[in-house]
Amino acid sequence: MTRIEWDGTVQRRMVDTADRIDGAQWEKLAARALAILPLCRPVPRIPVYRVRVDDAVVQAAEHDLTSALLDLITAVLAFGEEHLPARPAGFRRPFTGPGKGSSGRCRRCERHPGAALRAAGFRGLRTGHTGR
Repeated sequence: MTRIEWDGTVQRRMVDTADRIDGAQWEKLAARALAILPLCRPVPRIPVYRVRVDDAVVQAAEHDLTSALLDLITAVLAFGEEHLPARPAGFRRPFTGPGKGSSGRCRRCERHPGAALRAAGFRGLRTGHTGR
């Protein structure tokens, strides 16, 4: 379950029913919640929820939550575990071998953080600033 606040704050919680003694109760609640799908009509400054159960995905604004879906979301927020997103695609741990500083960047880049960007042809954010 993902809760997206009006300011972009994201809260993710999950319940893994396979590892729980009360897994059957969670699955029944999820089935009831997905039986009637609400319309997603977002309103400014109102949170939007995205609920995923197996392959089914439901999105609804907070004011559009039906009773069973509201029960599921409330239970997941109260009893679920925090769900951290996976690493972004292409993310690699920095190399910290010989010739590298403690941050994983070369020592020259640690002394001059913008040098690598300028060497790659970066000339600023179209504000007229060239970085020189």
